[in-house]
Parts: sequence; structure tokens; C-alpha cells
Amino acid sequence: MIPTINYVAGITFSNTSTKVMLIRKSRPEWMKGKLNGIGGHIEPNESPLEAMRREFTEETKLVSPYWTPFAVLTGIGLTSKVSTAPNKPQQPWLVHWFTAIIPNHTDYMPEGTTDEPVSWFNLEDIHHYPIMPNLLWLIHMALERISNANVVHRYQINEEY
Repeated sequence: MIPTINYVAGITFSNTSTKVMLIRKSRPEWMKGKLNGIGGHIEPNESPLEAMRREFTEETKLVSPYWTPFAVLTGIGLTSKVSTAPNKPQQPWLVHWFTAIIPNHTDYMPEGTTDEPVSWFNLEDIHHYPIMPNLLWLIHMALERISNANVVHRYQINEEY
């Protein structure tokens, strides 16, 4: 049995929900140049929330905000460790998605890394950028989770590429 690769990703909004903080990916190759949520691998003995906090701080150089989980995506297909050999089993993956609001986003400017910049984007313009195929609906799910925080919204989605 092939082990599942576990990831976290976060979508961060300004307090007015008009801006979203995203990362422009440079790796793996199939994500190169596309915007995505900020995140990465879950380390051994690390909870998804701990991984989200660590990854956010590593990639933005900012103190991690208060994260709320809103979705778990599972699938088999494209990852950084996927096999492209014919008839070879594909690696299963799982992504824990989180969302957060930054009260004063103008004071919260990410530095990012040299090869994967992190920036604030106007939410209404996000469709003009190259983005991951599922990012638009994940952004809307995250906004729904934030706007109805007193109602439990946890989604489980299975994707296959």
C-alpha cells in the first residue's frame, strides 16, 4: 500500500474580504507560475494546524494568524512525488485547508521567499491570474466559512487528476 502524502494550505483574507494572500508557485513543475494557497507538507508528529502555522510563517516571515479549518481534499494524482510510469500506482494525497482573516492587512505585508513570492491580491481580480484549477471554488468556500463562523462548515472533497 502506498502511503498518503499529507499537506496543509491556507487562504488568508483582509478584514474586508476584498484581498486574499496567495503564493506564486515555482515547484513542482505542474504548479509553476500559478497562484495557490500558502502551505506545504505536514511533518512527522505534527498536527495539521501546527503544520499550517509553521508553513505560513516559513513562507511569509509573518506571525501566523488564527486559522479555521474548512475543507479536506483527497485524491490520487499529481503531486511532487507522483509516478509518471505507465501502470505504476499513483501516490494518494490529502490537503487540510484552513482560512484566516488579517485584521489590518496593510500592516501585514509578507516577505515571502526568493523563488515563491507571497502577495495580497484583489479578490475581484483573481480570475485574471494563472491559478490552480480548484482555487476559485476553495476561495469561495473559505469566505463562506468565515462569514458563517458560528455554523460548522467542514467539507470533504475527493479530486482526481
